[in-house]
Amino acid sequence: MDQFTLLTFFNPIITLILGFIISNIFGRKKVQWIIGIAVTVLFFFLIVMINDLNLSDGQTWVYFSLYVITMLIGMVVAITTRKYRYNSNA
Repeated sequence: MDQFTLLTFFNPIITLILGFIISNIFGRKKVQWIIGIAVTVLFFFLIVMINDLNLSDGQTWVYFSLYVITMLIGMVVAITTRKYRYNSNA
């Protein structure tokens, strides 16, 4: 299987993990949301370039919304796990 096909197949998982990592790195800072969206947009454009997708196609923007949603889910999961970890240590 081609490495680009694998990258495309695992995009939601990759963005979920990226969201988790970004949220854990920046902790409770407000800038984490801006950086998360910026990383999502850059990752999306990388996938668009790799797969020769057309930005005027609706399916491309559905992919983008999927990336944003999974990135936000990753960030929320990181925040939730961090909140419960701090509560259990107190």
